[in-house]
Amino acid sequence: MGRGVGHGLGWLEFFEEVPEPRQKAKVLYPLPELLLCCLVGVLCGAEGWVEVEEYGEAKLAFLRRFLPFDHGIPSHDTFSDVFNALDPARFKAAFIAWTAIRSGPISSASA
Repeated sequence: MGRGVGHGLGWLEFFEEVPEPRQKAKVLYPLPELLLCCLVGVLCGAEGWVEVEEYGEAKLAFLRRFLPFDHGIPSHDTFSDVFNALDPARFKAAFIAWTAIRSGPISSASA
């Protein structure tokens, strides 16, 4: 079973309804690449856009196992600009839908 670029990224489907805020012709770093770098960076302890950028630079070969990152890792300013331009309600809805699927049913613990 071969695992090609993009394998295991079904979670990105939850974010397809989040509109791309940039003009298509001017997009150097696709939104899925920014989302992947940000998610993995934060899960690995990045706090803020500078650390997300640093994580991406350090782990670019790993990230390229999932998406091409043809233009490398964007600057921390690009991360900030793009995430600030996203529709917050749609991003929140996508994030909640994804995490709800991942967490499964929550049972209450009794003492």
